[in-house]
Amino acid sequence: MRLENHDIVNNQPFSEPFNEPEDEGGDALDVRIFNWICLIAVGAGFAAGILNIVVSNPAIEVFYCTAAILVGGFSWYFSTQHGQSRKLRIPLVVFFLILLCVVWFTNKGYDGSTPYYIFILCNAAIIISPPIYRWHLFAFVLSSILALFIVTHNDPTLVRDYISSDVRFLDMVLSFFACIILCAMLVWLVMREYEKEKEKNERLVQRSLKDKVHLEQLLSEISVLKGILPICSYCKKIRDEDNQWQSMEYYISSRSEAKFSHGICPDCGKEHYND
Repeated sequence: MRLENHDIVNNQPFSEPFNEPEDEGGDALDVRIFNWICLIAVGAGFAAGILNIVVSNPAIEVFYCTAAILVGGFSWYFSTQHGQSRKLRIPLVVFFLILLCVVWFTNKGYDGSTPYYIFILCNAAIIISPPIYRWHLFAFVLSSILALFIVTHNDPTLVRDYISSDVRFLDMVLSFFACIILCAMLVWLVMREYEKEKEKNERLVQRSLKDKVHLEQLLSEISVLKGILPICSYCKKIRDEDNQWQSMEYYISSRSEAKFSHGICPDCGKEHYND
C-alpha cells in the first residue's frame, strides 16, 4: 500500500483564470505588423501624390500614387476585417515591386528618387513575407532591381527625365527624407510590436508560474490511499509498513486528510438495540 497524490478536483478552480487572448487572427504579431505596413503604404502614397502635385509632375505620377493608396487600403481592410493578411503578403510585395519598376522608367531610373523607395520595399518585404518564402522573395526583388540597372545602363533612352533640374532636386531631397522617415517608422514599428509581444509573454509566464504554485498547493492538500490494504477479518485493524496493526480510523486519518465521526448504522442499531 502507498499514499499518493490524486488529481485535482474539478470543484476547486484556479484563483485567477487565464484571460490573455490567443495569438490568432488580428492579434498575432505578424498580422499587426502587416496591418501597420499597409497603413504606412497608404500614407506614403498620399504624401508622394501631394509632392507630385506640388512639383507639377505629369498626371500619371499621381495615378501611381493613387494606386498605391488603394492597394494599401484594400489590403489593410481585408486583413483587419476578413483575416486575409497571410494571403495578401506576397501579392502586396509583388504589386509594389511592379509599381516601382514602372515608376523607375518615368523618373530617370537610378538617377531619380525611385531607388530610395525600392530600399524601403526590400525592408518591408523581409518583414512581412512568410518565413518559408522570405529569402526567395527578397532575392526576387533584388534580381528585379539588378535587371533594371542593367537595362537602364544599356539603353538610357528608356527612362524619362524630369521636366526640370529644379523638380529633380526637389523630388530627390524630399524623397530622401521621406524614405529616412519611413525606414525609421518600420524599425520603430517592429520594435514596438516586439516589446508588446514580449510583455504579453512575460505576463503569461508569470500567470503560469502563479497557477503552477497554486496547483501544487492544491495537490499537496489532496491525498488518497491506493494499493492493497492488509486488514484483519475480525477486528478490521490494518497492518502498516512496519508490520504494526493499527485501527482503521488511526491508519487512514494519519495518512490522509480524512477525519472520522462515529455513529450507528440502521442495521447495527436493530441488531444491538432492538429485540
